[in-house]
Amino acid sequence: MNLRFDQSLAEGYKSPSQRIRRMSEGWFVESAFCPACGNLFRPLPTNTKVSDVACRGCEEQFQVKASSKTIGKRILDGSYDSMMEHLQENQSPGLMLMTYDSNALAVNNLLAIPGHFVTASMIDKRRALSDKAQRRKYVGCMIRVGDVPQSGRIYLVKNGSIINKRNVMYLWNQNAFLKDISAESRGWIVDVWRCIDRLQKKEFTLDEAYQFEDELKMRHPRNRFVRDKIRQVLQQLRDKDKLEFVARGKYRLVRW
Repeated sequence: MNLRFDQSLAEGYKSPSQRIRRMSEGWFVESAFCPACGNLFRPLPTNTKVSDVACRGCEEQFQVKASSKTIGKRILDGSYDSMMEHLQENQSPGLMLMTYDSNALAVNNLLAIPGHFVTASMIDKRRALSDKAQRRKYVGCMIRVGDVPQSGRIYLVKNGSIINKRNVMYLWNQNAFLKDISAESRGWIVDVWRCIDRLQKKEFTLDEAYQFEDELKMRHPRNRFVRDKIRQVLQQLRDKDKLEFVARGKYRLVRW
């Protein structure tokens, strides 16, 4: 994988933003690989909702976001209604977050986030555009990518270093089980998983997991039995070999 942009792709474009967009899009299609199966991507038609590219092999779809700035905790996305519809139908695309050096014209980072790690509780609804706007009353959204657990943050390129393709595919497929469960159950698993990450401990207790009860209640206001749900999710993570039961009320992460 060559991390440098092909400057010939920008020939004929005068606007700096158009030039960098053309080069970054060209680089992605020619060089980035699908973290699920290792194949290259093909661009989707411009009117495709939510997704930008699809894998030429497994057809996994992604949105691509490129910026010269550091990846923040939230990223701007498209239509709120379209995103929520895709989430409810378990068809949310993955995210490919690219950062590049605008002077060297080269990729610094490429972070893949599986679509099954993006949940409804991570989507912030934006204010509707005014009646005077060209797209009046359009409602966009923001994705809180900072809420994605570490297991759902898979680098293909990190700080200018290319990650081995086999390692990337292994990490991606370790958590593919999330694709096959309902949107509501997936939302709970990802939210509890993120809370466990924040403990920053290899071993933790049930009482420590309960510390996030109020936060989880806010994210899932229709559930009045949050502690019961936390225990259920921990059991599910154990069944998927993500956790081990050490003793009564005590857990250990399988991979730390």
